[in-house]
Amino acid sequence: MNQNSTPRKRPRILTVVFLALAGLIAITLGGFVLWCLFPSQPTAVALAAMASDDTVNVSDSGWLEFSPRQSTSVTNGTASLDENSTQLSETPDANQSAMPASQDKSIGVILYPGMHIDRRAYAPLARELAKAGYLTVVVSMPLNMALLNPDAARTVMAAYPSVRHWVIGGHSQGATMAAEYVIHSVGPDGSHNQDNKISGLLIWGSFVISDLSGIKNLPVLAINADHDGNCPPATFAASKLKLPPATHFETVKGGNHAQFGSYGAQFGDNPATISPEDQRRQVVGWTLLFLESLGK
Repeated sequence: MNQNSTPRKRPRILTVVFLALAGLIAITLGGFVLWCLFPSQPTAVALAAMASDDTVNVSDSGWLEFSPRQSTSVTNGTASLDENSTQLSETPDANQSAMPASQDKSIGVILYPGMHIDRRAYAPLARELAKAGYLTVVVSMPLNMALLNPDAARTVMAAYPSVRHWVIGGHSQGATMAAEYVIHSVGPDGSHNQDNKISGLLIWGSFVISDLSGIKNLPVLAINADHDGNCPPATFAASKLKLPPATHFETVKGGNHAQFGSYGAQFGDNPATISPEDQRRQVVGWTLLFLESLGK
């Protein structure tokens, strides 16, 4: 009887083990999804930047649109921006507010948020770019992870046909995925596929996975922070070899990872020695100089 009972017990044991593993996997996945659904929240400063005023119109229609008030609405690409020319300070001094760059109705900006970060956390940066005359769109990502939709820019570009050139980029994982979109959308000589108009890449506090070094005629601005704990200077430096030779690099001295956005402290990051406002002024200043150079 003992010999006959052993085979009957073994399937039961395997079933129990299988169900236990399946339950553990389900709990782990459920916990991960739950974590993704509750991202780092925007600060009061970020929420205040979400309000429309006389200079910038802010709307939320699946993505966050920051458009200059100097023109009629650009929602759904029905209008373009005015070309009132202003001047930008040559250096983004941390003690000086970034001044508007030349407004160029042909250039728009698409920003991918970082992983597990509420897209509204990038409202202060997006607002400053819009004040300078550039339509700026912060996209929404599934489960707050750009990894799940690196092609999000394509839908945005299709919605604004009047914008002839787009600069795509973002922060942290958002920048990494923006670079992935670029490498699959731009030819080795920098030529565009017919379904996109990528004319530049922005990398804030991040690195690239794929090798973009062979892409010609692709302007890139890469900004890191020397106190960044999530994308340390060594990681950022190692990534430089994967970017085009003409990439323009800048470093926010005293800045950290979280202050590229506005969502408070972040796990694994280092404390910054400058204020969020100082870091934002520098990032905005360099970005506006970059955008203005494309317009010229």
